[in-house]
Amino acid sequence: GSAVEIKKVLGKIVEFRAQHNFWQTSYCYLGSVITKGPNHLEEGEKADGFELLWVDLAEALVLVSTAKTTDYEGLFIKQRDTLFLETAAQLGQRESA
Repeated sequence: GSAVEIKKVLGKIVEFRAQHNFWQTSYCYLGSVITKGPNHLEEGEKADGFELLWVDLAEALVLVSTAKTTDYEGLFIKQRDTLFLETAAQLGQRESA
């Protein structure tokens, strides 16, 4: 429900989770938030205690990379999102140099 302006394409990650025979392609972009819309979590996400946080890139990297998870799916998500955030941080360092 938010409006954003895409500034740069970071890339995509294709995951295969053998335990569930699950394929997923995730795309990641750098952008700017124009407006923050209402939160639209699914019922399962609400039941699992998900919440929407708006943080800067550095804080997002700390939150994701230090998240405690032993859940099969959570380990994939943590690895994928950490890689995307590290790539974004490295790109930002190169562009500011």
